[in-house]
Amino acid sequence: MKYSWKTSEETYDDGLHDISLDDEANRQENHAFQPSTSSRPDILGSAFHEFAFVALIAMAAASSVFLQRSMVVIAADIAEALSMSPAETAWSTAASALTTGALLIPFGHLADIDMVPRKTFLLVSLAAYALIVALAALAPGGVVLDILAGLAGVACAATIPAAVGILSLVYPRASRRKNIIFSSFLMGNPAATVVGGLVSGELASVCGWKAPFIFLAALYAFIAVLGWAFVPDIPPGNSADFLTTSPARWSYTFYPVMPGTRTGSPTTWSSLVKFDWTGTFFILAGTLLSTVALTIVPGQSWETPTAIILLLLGFLLFGCFVL
Repeated sequence: MKYSWKTSEETYDDGLHDISLDDEANRQENHAFQPSTSSRPDILGSAFHEFAFVALIAMAAASSVFLQRSMVVIAADIAEALSMSPAETAWSTAASALTTGALLIPFGHLADIDMVPRKTFLLVSLAAYALIVALAALAPGGVVLDILAGLAGVACAATIPAAVGILSLVYPRASRRKNIIFSSFLMGNPAATVVGGLVSGELASVCGWKAPFIFLAALYAFIAVLGWAFVPDIPPGNSADFLTTSPARWSYTFYPVMPGTRTGSPTTWSSLVKFDWTGTFFILAGTLLSTVALTIVPGQSWETPTAIILLLLGFLLFGCFVL
């Protein structure tokens, strides 16, 4: 058996007869249409507008941390005032974080498919959060407070992906400015931890346990009003589809797209239906029942059937999720 070998030049000739790559011309053409990523986006009119926008987004994303830290600091005062059991006290401090973490992915999906404008999604979530926290100050008992804390966590789960999504769309391309903005944005959580603990503790010691809830509700109602003024309107769809660039300018432009659709992507309702809502229900319900069962054990012990039944139902739902 004889083998026929080809030189490298012959191999290139066989496969690349009609291919012509003008890398330098393409590079110059693409460079001419790149926005100035280190400059402020035109959608933010001034340095003050940019500062206010980033600060509001950081505070919106830190709503869950603010509430949870405040609840931990004043938990003893609340338990004494409402005569709460250890289980109710534990739920009051953990309910908001539990519902926030559990519902982040579903609400992130809802924010991403643009069922409503992102700015509207954010403002409604902030307003709902402020309202629920204000109602928590009127809670007559521990169970009601636990439920309201969980609902506040739901509002936080809707707020966080909307806030982060808006910030990512306003600064879509990697740059030094984007690094600084996102570093500043990430300072919101530690700031909320410190301020939430200090302010809530001082208000509770001076004015009672209801004062921190009233302060937090007023603060986020004010943030919602400022968000209406300073958060820019983001068009539906991905930023790459709606970002127009030129050598001198960078701006968002609305295109005549039918409501509920994106250019080149499935309809909103199709994306909504494709999400695994059944699996989400199984995992959330299983986590809830299991957590409730483990929480009530210290007060009722394992001898009562309630904890055992709830725990078994929780594991059963976990199994349904896996299947």
